[in-house]
Amino acid sequence: MKTIQQTNTPPHFENEEIKWLYEKDFRIPTDQLTKILSLPRTSVISDLEKVLLDSIQRHQYFLKKEKSSGVTADDIFFPMHAMYLLGELKANESLDLIFQIFRQGEDFLEFWFHELITECFVDPLLNLVEQNIEKYEAFLKEPNIYIYAKSEVSKALVQLALHKPVFKEKVIEVYDRVFTFYCNANKEDNVLDHDLISLVICDTIDIQAYPLTNVIKELFKLKYINETICGNYESVHRDISEEIIRYDPKIKWLSLVDTYTQIVDEWYRKSDEGKGYSSHAPVLKIGRNDPCLCGSGKKYKKCCLQ
Repeated sequence: MKTIQQTNTPPHFENEEIKWLYEKDFRIPTDQLTKILSLPRTSVISDLEKVLLDSIQRHQYFLKKEKSSGVTADDIFFPMHAMYLLGELKANESLDLIFQIFRQGEDFLEFWFHELITECFVDPLLNLVEQNIEKYEAFLKEPNIYIYAKSEVSKALVQLALHKPVFKEKVIEVYDRVFTFYCNANKEDNVLDHDLISLVICDTIDIQAYPLTNVIKELFKLKYINETICGNYESVHRDISEEIIRYDPKIKWLSLVDTYTQIVDEWYRKSDEGKGYSSHAPVLKIGRNDPCLCGSGKKYKKCCLQ
């Protein structure tokens, strides 16, 4: 992976409105988001890519700032805004840069995104997946990628199949090739993350990908599975074959403004004094595919949700 030179200097933007992204977290005024989306497409996409690159180029700067004077959620939210806006613009030309962000490693992603990795990455990825299925497949085969970055890419593929069933067969074919790739991989390839493979198997259950049972069985035989996440092969075979799904795995596919509005309504509590939203961290949510809060190590949908 090419090293990007560090700097303390913020980027120069063609559109001054982009600077709004450095001022607020999800509580950014929606009229500002609408204004940014209305800017000339070529220049706004270029500016938003600069915002994403800024998270890499000034990573050390913000790490030092955190240690010296501290940073707030507002200070480091700009790459999340950029990712959402590029998704809303269906900026397929920016996907390679988004994946470059995902390749930066666990420490980098945890610094900039924290719990948003498993809560929010799927939204912009879903807007870009339809024209880039092959790139999503290739990313799932890359070595040395943080597990939850790959997991969100997998979730986007599944959501595409759920929202647009015409793509279901193609998505299942992707998983067949990905699982076969894992079956044929060696430990030295650095792609055999048992937790990830188990999480992705759970994703395939959501689309009832019964044609995958044979290759999934092979993954179990090879002991590439964490059964505390997805269960044993018999339970996976049963769940993936069920005609009746006990819960709806489909997420809401909303516009950017509606997504931000919903997140603010659900994640930020009103202050007791009636002075608007509090400055506390977002209220913890848990998704069906996230680790269960009880500490069992299983996915929520395989544990306390049942």
